[in-house]
Amino acid sequence: MNTGFYYEKLKSLIDSKRLSLILMVAPPRTNSSLVEHAMGNSPDIKHECHEPFLGDRKEGFNSDQGYKQIYDSIGGDLFEQSKESTTVAVKEMSQWIGINDEYKNLIELTNSPVLILIRNPLLSVESRMRRVLSTLDMRINLDFQRWLLNYVAKKEGFVSWEYFLNYLIQRENKNHLSFLRDNEGLLRLYDTALLTIQNELLDYMAKKDGYVNWRELISKKLYTEKDFKYFGDIFKVNTRRVGFKETEFKKLDDQVKYLESNRKSYYVVDTTDLRAIPDIIIKEICRRMHISYSLKMIDWGTEPVNFYTEQNQEFELVWYDTLYASTKIKPPIDIPLTLSMFPDFVQMYLKKYNLPIYAKLSKSKITSKNRRRYLNEKEFNVDVSKENIAYLKRIGVIRDIVTEGQISVKIKFIDPIYALTNEPKLFNDAEFIKYKEAYMDALTIIRKSLDEPKKKRKKKKK
Repeated sequence: MNTGFYYEKLKSLIDSKRLSLILMVAPPRTNSSLVEHAMGNSPDIKHECHEPFLGDRKEGFNSDQGYKQIYDSIGGDLFEQSKESTTVAVKEMSQWIGINDEYKNLIELTNSPVLILIRNPLLSVESRMRRVLSTLDMRINLDFQRWLLNYVAKKEGFVSWEYFLNYLIQRENKNHLSFLRDNEGLLRLYDTALLTIQNELLDYMAKKDGYVNWRELISKKLYTEKDFKYFGDIFKVNTRRVGFKETEFKKLDDQVKYLESNRKSYYVVDTTDLRAIPDIIIKEICRRMHISYSLKMIDWGTEPVNFYTEQNQEFELVWYDTLYASTKIKPPIDIPLTLSMFPDFVQMYLKKYNLPIYAKLSKSKITSKNRRRYLNEKEFNVDVSKENIAYLKRIGVIRDIVTEGQISVKIKFIDPIYALTNEPKLFNDAEFIKYKEAYMDALTIIRKSLDEPKKKRKKKKK
């Protein structure tokens, strides 16, 4: 096992019982930062270290930089030179510690059970898509700029940017793309990323489809029209930044298998459970992890949300805007898209990896069977407006004639994917299936995945 300087420093502190590390692992947008912050409010946890291995998305990242970030989060050399003891909660994304199997080293640093966090992938993937798209005009991305240049060229009737560029130079760019002002600048665009130009190109794209600018397009496409397929080509541009990977749930599954094969303890927590009954689930986590409970783990009031992170740029902070503005754990009223609303290639990995793995892991979550049935019947208020009432009726959130405002809805009609993992017999409930027909493809995958182990056992008996 290859380790580095800071890994060995952490290990020495842990071996001497001066440091305890609590590890949380999750795919993106599973409310994992919320759980991290809740855990950090336990009286027994003094530090939070947020995604120290995020740098693994960059070429040349040395994993020991991740351990350095954990080391720095507890005070670094000042702490090491003291005689104090402390505990740090580390939250990391499954895909980042999946690179080069770094999770094997990281897991060795904790003597506590690993917390595996899951959430309905239709919700987590949608949330990730929204955040990626909302930050495209905040950061430079040369691959994306090249794609936009070729997009503009094709819209202007040319095969590619190269052909369009020759035309612009010959015509001195007259009557074309006023934001591209001089020939020298034109020649550099394909190899020089410029945020101002990139955003002009995004606005061009928006105007071609009848929107005032990119921001209006984002607002209407994502929130009013819910047309996520529109962005399919954009997500394929740059797999390191814009694109989506099939590895997120797949890597999480590998990590759980590693824990099992090495007889290491872990607990699965569905964050929808946690948000629905936070006092019960947080107390249960505390009991199992042998840490003290505090009401601040659920309701922290106006105290600022603060965890140790190197993510401090505008496009990074956007990912945590809801958490930063929060005062407590809020109920799970997020309504998932149907599977067919995602771009085709995203549907593929949702079907092949995310939904089946989510269903499989949900069977091991800490919530008891009786409590799962109770949760499905628990009601929360959902906002109904002129803009969303037709959509809510189509996907079966609203089942009767209602007026605009807030209506109380059972969670099984808000999030049917989550509900089926709680109560597989819902698949045979005529009323549930009638109103959730729009989700049938995803529900079928969940039901099949929940049934798989039983079928395998029957085959062995034969």
